[in-house]
Amino acid sequence: MKALVTGATGFVGSRLARRLVAEGHDVAVLTRKSSDCGEISGILDKVRIREVDRSAESVDAQVAAVNPDVIFHVATYFAYEPSLQQINALVDGNILLPLQLIDSAARHGVRNFVNTGSVWQHFRDADYDPVCLHAATKQAFEVLLTYYSNGVKLQCITLKLNDTYGHGDPRKKIFSLLQKHDVRFYGTQLT
Repeated sequence: MKALVTGATGFVGSRLARRLVAEGHDVAVLTRKSSDCGEISGILDKVRIREVDRSAESVDAQVAAVNPDVIFHVATYFAYEPSLQQINALVDGNILLPLQLIDSAARHGVRNFVNTGSVWQHFRDADYDPVCLHAATKQAFEVLLTYYSNGVKLQCITLKLNDTYGHGDPRKKIFSLLQKHDVRFYGTQLT
């Protein structure tokens, strides 16, 4: 399988890229020139880095060049209470980039698109009740994804992530804070 992965320089996307490589898939990762590839440093020789400038033409050219069987869209921009400057980044990362990807996928015959959403789109288990603007932008793209799924006949799925954590997570999560302070439970150190 040929896969194109967005967000491979982040925590979740890098784990997905590593898993796909380990299973023997042909993996390309979409990055920006400014992306730090440290999270995938161990597999850089096994993936194809495809740089985009985030214009529709750049994204389209990379989708055409990779010609994937599936696009895994894991990239996201998160800001719980965004500043005025972050609003553009939220729209660019959570609506514009995935819209460019899905439109290019439809144009180039890619038939499978895996999107990531957030449970924050469903406060109080509602069908839709966003907790923050990030959740609202994720929902906005899901609405657009429905058009491509129904109108263009793409196989699309959105995986709603609750929270993510795993070995080597660099983000400040409770487990990493406990490890940092050498907290022990019943005589066992967290590793």
